[in-house]
Amino acid sequence: MHRALRLTPLLLVLALASLSGCSGGGTQPAASRPAVAAPDLGIVLATVPAGLKVQSAAKDRIVLVPGDPKLGGTIEITTGSAEAGLNLQEAAKLHRREIEGKPGGRYLGATELSGPTGTAYWSRGRFEQDGQEMEETRIVTLDPSQQRILRLSYVYPARDDSAKRVNTLLEVLGEIEAPAAKGTS
Repeated sequence: MHRALRLTPLLLVLALASLSGCSGGGTQPAASRPAVAAPDLGIVLATVPAGLKVQSAAKDRIVLVPGDPKLGGTIEITTGSAEAGLNLQEAAKLHRREIEGKPGGRYLGATELSGPTGTAYWSRGRFEQDGQEMEETRIVTLDPSQQRILRLSYVYPARDDSAKRVNTLLEVLGEIEAPAAKGTS
């Protein structure tokens, strides 16, 4: 299938999500939001989506949090488990086992989608942590070099805002790029 057609569903979601975020209100404008690099992941987050801020950035991970601390939650971008190799379906199954292995763990399903680096899987589940119901949405995809799995995990208090949280994670996925090659601008 033509690449543009495979990306259409994700691009539509990202467009709708960005339009819903246009109401502004205290977030830093995109022009002044610098890129965030994670050299050991082989990625650059071109822009931090509105409503999020960088909690930490290291060679091997990027951690984002909502700009509004009342929302709670953490987005962590890391490499996937070596157990899955480059098999995205196995990485989604591993997420299911992780969720079901936690106290009160209920797996809510996975969906295949197309993203900027090709095929990705979106997976979600709920579990109990410190007396509170939490939700984890995870996207697994290959890094831009297609050499390893990237894992984008968003853990947040389970409420009625799951769709918005998933859209936020999809926005983050849409900002992932390969680092610029040395000697290019």
